[in-house]
Amino acid sequence: MTDRSPQQFHKDPHVNGSIGSNSSRGGHSSEENGRSSGTPFRTYHNAEASFQSSPEGSPYRIKTPQLTPYSKPYTDYPQHKFHGCSSIDDYEFMDKLGEGTFGEVHKGKHTKSGKIVALKRILMHNEKEGIPITAIREIKILRQLNHQNVVSLSDMAIEYDTPSDTQPSIYMVFPYMDHDLAGLLENPDVVFTPPQIKCYLKQLLEGTFYLHNQHILHRDLKAANLLIDNKGILKIADFGLSRPLQEKTLTGCVVTRWYRAPELLLKSKRYDTAIDMWAIGCVFGEMLKGKPILPGRSDQDQLDQIYKLCGTPTEATWEGYTTLSNGMEIVPNKYPRRVVSEFEKFGPHAADLLDKILICNPKDRLNAFQALDHDYFFTEPLPADPKNLPTYDSSHEYHHRKPQKKEREVANRNDEESARGSNSTQDGYRQNKKDRRSKKRNSRTPDTSHSKKVRINDQRDPRDQPPRRHALPEKPISRN
Repeated sequence: MTDRSPQQFHKDPHVNGSIGSNSSRGGHSSEENGRSSGTPFRTYHNAEASFQSSPEGSPYRIKTPQLTPYSKPYTDYPQHKFHGCSSIDDYEFMDKLGEGTFGEVHKGKHTKSGKIVALKRILMHNEKEGIPITAIREIKILRQLNHQNVVSLSDMAIEYDTPSDTQPSIYMVFPYMDHDLAGLLENPDVVFTPPQIKCYLKQLLEGTFYLHNQHILHRDLKAANLLIDNKGILKIADFGLSRPLQEKTLTGCVVTRWYRAPELLLKSKRYDTAIDMWAIGCVFGEMLKGKPILPGRSDQDQLDQIYKLCGTPTEATWEGYTTLSNGMEIVPNKYPRRVVSEFEKFGPHAADLLDKILICNPKDRLNAFQALDHDYFFTEPLPADPKNLPTYDSSHEYHHRKPQKKEREVANRNDEESARGSNSTQDGYRQNKKDRRSKKRNSRTPDTSHSKKVRINDQRDPRDQPPRRHALPEKPISRN
């Protein structure tokens, strides 16, 4: 690792004092925040907080890499100012930007100010239960966050004019972002340069570092949830699955499968910020290759793909691995680790950073602070300035996936029709043969409908009826 001068680090106006700067934090001197004036990024936080230096004295090798519920935030950030609710009539709907189980997102315009926004409709799956708990959590978390790399909730809009038997629709209002990362990656006209990838990854890590410092787990980091504008600014979005970091069991069914950490696939209910770092590693690899690096078709296939790339863990490399509920059951195959060999064509520093993030053992995985201090960001080519990044036409995953979905539906329909056409003769023969068998069977079976009616309506004593041919004997037959 090379020494960093304070001037090399990006200054974040949303942090009380810039990273590596000499300015104070929230009225406190830098010494009160556990760092001396002009200290580089790698040691700027309070060493007595959750991040402790190793016995060897290396400032970037840390005993507890990930934040825990017992960690104390070591910086103060001003909260985001939220101005309340307005009417949806104040906004004009434009293009649809996305849809899913959460609801729909539309591009909109504020009629008075002309400001372009994104309107996210909260989908009411059960109107009697009110606003979904996921939406309440998202609103609560977004109201207390304030960082340039985290999307801000600017307003809540209510649709008041609704029928009396239905609840009003509720919309979350966000600043409009021109793209999402998934849309840019799927755009054939867009090719990322190494400085551009470094710039996006650096902003992603800075936003994640801020979230983890605020004890927030995102739990759904993926390319589609990373928004980018034509000013080169990346923002983390979609906090529907986010939760405060706490010491209790959490659901393991979080994070989109392609970005899901192995501990989640192994049904671990106690996890920390390492799951977000794994997702960041998957996003980093996706930016390098231009496509998802671990596109599993099922949870079992996802684990198998992870082990093929990152090596099959053992009890020696991951203490407690065999005690996880799905531990050694799903993937018995033993694979060597090959992250570096798979990504070394993108440069030794990129391969090394990814190799230190995509580690199956969450305790050995880099955290956001360590990743930001990696040589990858301090070697040529350096991360691009966001202002110098190229601009593109609006690219969202929804716009690229929608025609692909239609093409798949048309292709599947054509395949079904061709299959029916090729098998029509054989199917007709089978149907005719089935009909002939049915007719033959019906000709041998007497019509008993009339006799059934007689028996149903017959009020005579059943004992006066003639015995049936196959009636069972009243007493068991002795075999002695």
